[in-house]
Amino acid sequence: MKLSPFWHYIEKVDSLWHSLNFEWRKASQEIVDVFKKRSCADLSLLSYETKEQMNKNGFFSTIAEDEKIIATFLLTKRKSEIKSLYLIMSTNCNLACSYCLYAPSQSGSLSKSGKNLTQKEIFNALRLFQAKTCQNKRDAPGYWEQITFYGGEPLLNMKGLKFGIEMIDRIKREERIWGNLKIIIDTNGTLIDDDFIDFAKKNQLSLQISIDGPREIHDSARKFKNGKGTFDRVHRAMEKLSKEKVKFLPLITVSPANINFLPKSIEWLCSNFAIDEIAMNLLMHTGGDLGISYGKLAAEAMLSGHNTAKRFNVCDPVFDDVLKRFAAPNIASEICGAGIKIAAFPGGNLHACQALENCGEGLLGQTTDFDEKCLNWQEWKKRSRFSNQNCLRCPVLGLCGGGCAASAFVASGSINDIDPYYCEWIKKLFELWIDGEIK
Repeated sequence: MKLSPFWHYIEKVDSLWHSLNFEWRKASQEIVDVFKKRSCADLSLLSYETKEQMNKNGFFSTIAEDEKIIATFLLTKRKSEIKSLYLIMSTNCNLACSYCLYAPSQSGSLSKSGKNLTQKEIFNALRLFQAKTCQNKRDAPGYWEQITFYGGEPLLNMKGLKFGIEMIDRIKREERIWGNLKIIIDTNGTLIDDDFIDFAKKNQLSLQISIDGPREIHDSARKFKNGKGTFDRVHRAMEKLSKEKVKFLPLITVSPANINFLPKSIEWLCSNFAIDEIAMNLLMHTGGDLGISYGKLAAEAMLSGHNTAKRFNVCDPVFDDVLKRFAAPNIASEICGAGIKIAAFPGGNLHACQALENCGEGLLGQTTDFDEKCLNWQEWKKRSRFSNQNCLRCPVLGLCGGGCAASAFVASGSINDIDPYYCEWIKKLFELWIDGEIK
């Protein structure tokens, strides 16, 4: 006989909460005291009546029962299919952003001699993606596939980018790849010119452009290598795209530079551009100390930013889904691409993550010889909060998306550990929900 790891006493509402069934239960003071002293509670001292009451309410469990529940979630993760391909078009970048995910030594992609993905490497990567996705269960609810042109800065390799888009278009027409495949170009926006806008318009491309707010906010973090701010270039590109009716998604990285001004930044974006969506992104851990409770502050700022965006009928679909889980609780999917994403780098190497090239943690071999049985891939496929003992004891287990594997690795040395920024963030959102701030 032991306490179920999924029941937790939440002091703010003086109730017990089940982290997977999302139930609230009132309990006697004796039972509450047991959960308060969980680690040192002596269950043998409980009265017969209390034990019976606890057993009836499911507050007890066996190790076998716990393992059966956990195994269900782990099996679902291991059955995941490859659905995302990142084409690292270039390991060159014309910016030196203060929070660059490539800054840690574990990544190191931009610290090497910059290289571009060749047409042959693009061809091999697309052929691999086509082969790995053709047997996917595409009729499953919410199914998706995506190819992301990434960097460095992908527009530094326009020849390769155009080749890749044309190849995808061709194999789509030949029905050798899924017709509903989403194609994303993730760019810093500084190299967008009239020729690129014509190309994007002609091919109906989805663009994601990094913009952290008005000039003084954006330029404090996103600079050229000479130290000059990038706002004017990015702003001009966004104005041209809007004029030509080319859809783009503003990517806002929530950083110490804008965390106190996020609603202001979002109001500025919504007031100046014809957008219906934004994306607020958490920082990836870069190994240093930010000197603030970043996750908590980011949760508060993003909720405030979300409410600001709503006034303009603009939403952040990902953040909106998180809030909906609180309104109508359901088990969250893992937010990390671990086990469903592959990333093709210049030189032909294939990785399980775009952010950990240098350390080799996600190295899967070459795009021409990838074997899903390789040890690194199997390790990434297993990554789940349900295999982390700290996560299993957390009241936010079911609502949490598990965080970023790369962020966890940089922070602690293991992809299976906790992503500290995300962990603090989702716990703060849980607290805000309990306080009635999330409806």
